[in-house]
Amino acid sequence: MITTKKLYFTCPSLTEGGLYFYDSKPIKLVSGNCRGICKSKDDIFYIMGNRLYSFGNKIVELQSLAHDVKNDDFNNCIYVMLTENKKMQKITYDGDVVNEISFSSDCWPNCCLPVSDGIFVFLSKKRPYSKSKILFLDFSFHQIWSYNCFDNDEIHSPFFLDGYLYWCRSNWNGVVR
Repeated sequence: MITTKKLYFTCPSLTEGGLYFYDSKPIKLVSGNCRGICKSKDDIFYIMGNRLYSFGNKIVELQSLAHDVKNDDFNNCIYVMLTENKKMQKITYDGDVVNEISFSSDCWPNCCLPVSDGIFVFLSKKRPYSKSKILFLDFSFHQIWSYNCFDNDEIHSPFFLDGYLYWCRSNWNGVVR
């Protein structure tokens, strides 16, 4: 017997973009240039332009275009990566901004990964001189450590598997552990 799991995903495209649901085939739920998606215990959050949505309902107008959103069950909040403003914000499930951190003007925040004792933040520089950096912050946004990636690394999509941190290197078509 084959069973399927339901899947939600976003597509960042001006023509085919949107929030999709996949059970046995993709079904577009929302049209638009959507980026980033995460699930809390009770809801699904996603980014479209400079707005944060809670499964179809606008939660908050953001300060700039955003790239990613991640849920943090440890602190009952979500983190939004404001790429245009070079900031990361901590936002309540109701849309209130609790805290934010600004990054240097030569990097933009790409994505993050909250874990039980802090937050991994992935920063990138633009082409042709790509240089990425990973920061580890405590929940008050104080930097604990940083890691400079290899030259020309374009990093994103961090995840943990069997106790190891992995991330994608899109310009090398690879994954790093």
